[in-house]
Amino acid sequence: MLLSGLNLYEGYHLFVMPLIYYMETLFRRFDVNNDLILPFYMMYPYTYEEQERRMQDLEYLQQLYPQEAKKILKKVLYHLEPVDYTGSFLYDEYPDQLMMYRVVASILNEMKKEASDLAEEWSREKELWMQDMIKLVLYLEIFKRRCKKKPF
Repeated sequence: MLLSGLNLYEGYHLFVMPLIYYMETLFRRFDVNNDLILPFYMMYPYTYEEQERRMQDLEYLQQLYPQEAKKILKKVLYHLEPVDYTGSFLYDEYPDQLMMYRVVASILNEMKKEASDLAEEWSREKELWMQDMIKLVLYLEIFKRRCKKKPF
């Protein structure tokens, strides 16, 4: 529901930038551009406890999502449960983009249907924004599941 005079897209960067920063910090140790050479015992630097702590931290941060992002997260979790099995496209080295697009389109269509049931109108701008938000939440959830299955 949009309130008059409230720009829905104004706080977009406040949600996206911490996610990007968090994902960058996960890979900072493996930056080969800085000629960082890791000894063999540091190839898997995160212990199980560290990884578990990071996952708990990420889950806590997901609880702080805005209301709209929480709705999207619930739908993403619902759509990922049936395809979360060994050998799924989620765990491919390069996940199938068509399958990812289908999941995003399915969630977007569900949200549009719910909005039409509530007599809300969606502009093209809001639809594109929602699609981007769904992609962000979906990719972060896939990343989280991949980290749980196979630690770096």
